[in-house]
Amino acid sequence: MFIVSSASAGEFKKPKPPVADSTLANPPARSPRLDSLMTYLDSGKPTLAYFYYSVACSCTAARCAIAAAAIDSIPELQAKNDSLNFIKVDAYIEEGAEKLFNVPIIPAIVYYDNKGAELNRLEWGTNVEVIKTLISRPEIKQRPVD
Repeated sequence: MFIVSSASAGEFKKPKPPVADSTLANPPARSPRLDSLMTYLDSGKPTLAYFYYSVACSCTAARCAIAAAAIDSIPELQAKNDSLNFIKVDAYIEEGAEKLFNVPIIPAIVYYDNKGAELNRLEWGTNVEVIKTLISRPEIKQRPVD
């Protein structure tokens, strides 16, 4: 959408998109999914959160699909786990997730310690082995997998 302004002597100007502001008097309401993640972070157990887009450009969608397939092949993340919380967050639907959890690169798999503090993350490229290492040795920083 373009707007022609009489003050701009016929120049076309693209309007700026609205920017979320955390200082607003009435911040946007969190969804039940984000509330679940917040509950997990306060549970006293480590939490693994997978942030992805259900709708994205082809390169991001492919990376999200690769990460999802890797996660789906890890049995510890599919069954109820008493030692680790796990949650999937669709950042396309949960619009505030990226800003609220400081996740500028999607897909991202973030490991939070038992106090809810971020300990480590995997962004963009990943595979089964890297995710398993993140779960078993979250203190080891890893590079994205291409």
